[in-house]
Amino acid sequence: MGNKLAKYLSQPAPVNDRPWLTVILVTVIVVLILSLFEPFGFSGQMSVLLWFTLATVLCGTLVFVVFPKDSQRNRKCAGI
Repeated sequence: MGNKLAKYLSQPAPVNDRPWLTVILVTVIVVLILSLFEPFGFSGQMSVLLWFTLATVLCGTLVFVVFPKDSQRNRKCAGI
């Protein structure tokens, strides 16, 4: 386990093989924080929580799925 982690982290740029898992985890964390701490003075307003959830999913999808920083593709293009 430790050897696999060290090998993964020693890569020039670790590759995210499961971008949808990252999107889901980030969304769950945002929803939990908003539900537990109720920032911005909203309590029980599901519409606000829904909008934050949709914004998180949209931004996460753009960053991790649509326009990822794909180090494998960059290496192939550079001939490395």
